[in-house]
Amino acid sequence: MEEYSEWSLSIQKRILNELETNGLTRIYIQEILKRINKKDKRSVITWCRKNNLEIYKDSSGRYVSEAEFNFAYNQPIIKRYKTKYGENWLQMYELTLENKLHLADSENERVTVSKRYIPKSKESSNFLKRI
Repeated sequence: MEEYSEWSLSIQKRILNELETNGLTRIYIQEILKRINKKDKRSVITWCRKNNLEIYKDSSGRYVSEAEFNFAYNQPIIKRYKTKYGENWLQMYELTLENKLHLADSENERVTVSKRYIPKSKESSNFLKRI
């Protein structure tokens, strides 16, 4: 009987590990309500449709793929990082996910942004050069 419980525990751990690593975990509408700060399920469904998330249904309720939700939810940040850090955006995004963005040398990683303001006087251009 003891062998059976060890085997059962081993199987349960393996199944849980596979669920965590395969990216097919589900996130239900009720949980999305809290994460996107909405009060009504209809708002969540509208948000999912706007972000091209497929809504599935099972006996527990409606859900979406957690990986797809995280991608859609973080899309504004991803777009910002692509413009701000250029080719190194993925590295910076991964540091952000690990809450270690402070480890990156942000001055070296930045992409030069085109000038928006063109100075009209010599004093203005000298001032901008000093900044």
